[in-house]
Amino acid sequence: MSPTDDNSSQSTDSPRSKRPYAAASIRKRRRNREREPEPTPIIGGRLWLPIGMFIAMAFFANPQTGRSFFAKNAPQPYRHQTQAWKVGATSEVRVSVVSADVRALACASDMNAEGVRCAYKADKTAVPRAPDSPLDDNQHLVIQPFKTVPDDHLVLIAGLWHDVSVAYRVHQEPNLGKGSRRLMRFVARCQVRFVAQASPDTVQTRWGLTSSWGKINKKPMVGIVQSCEVEAPTLGDEE
Repeated sequence: MSPTDDNSSQSTDSPRSKRPYAAASIRKRRRNREREPEPTPIIGGRLWLPIGMFIAMAFFANPQTGRSFFAKNAPQPYRHQTQAWKVGATSEVRVSVVSADVRALACASDMNAEGVRCAYKADKTAVPRAPDSPLDDNQHLVIQPFKTVPDDHLVLIAGLWHDVSVAYRVHQEPNLGKGSRRLMRFVARCQVRFVAQASPDTVQTRWGLTSSWGKINKKPMVGIVQSCEVEAPTLGDEE
């Protein structure tokens, strides 16, 4: 064997010649580790499909279960916190009205609270208009009776029709000789500041232009509207 062959054999087996192969092997192992798939969660992916189908079948198989579930989770109707209705306090009041109620709802009393009063005196005669008042101020200082929705509490409020959003709603559907059944009923959600509490023996109410006056058997709060929002209207259900 020639010296050249010996040198060739030694150079092939030397540590320096093995380094490229070792580096390539390390890179390959690293790539394999990076490609390892992540473990699939116990509940996830396609497993949700049969779970959802099982729940749906349970509801359809037993409608009572479904009704009970939705009844428990249904939104509760709004209830007025009447215990917070005190003189000087401001609270949300929701009333259901039609545009004809601008003139139809009225009260009779000699009560005067912070400049607001009923349209009629206690003897049922109309309160004369002040000389310096505008011809039409949308009942700005006139107290009227209303019933709250959905809990039907009597409340005496002034300034409802003077609010911009309520006045615009009436402007959209003016009362031109229509009965209440032909008008769209809407709910006004108003912030009301309470200024007095009426006595049953000092106030009478009227709920229609041709209706009789009636006494009240409670002590309703008297308030002045600060602001209102109007909900979507529905067809009226009263004359």
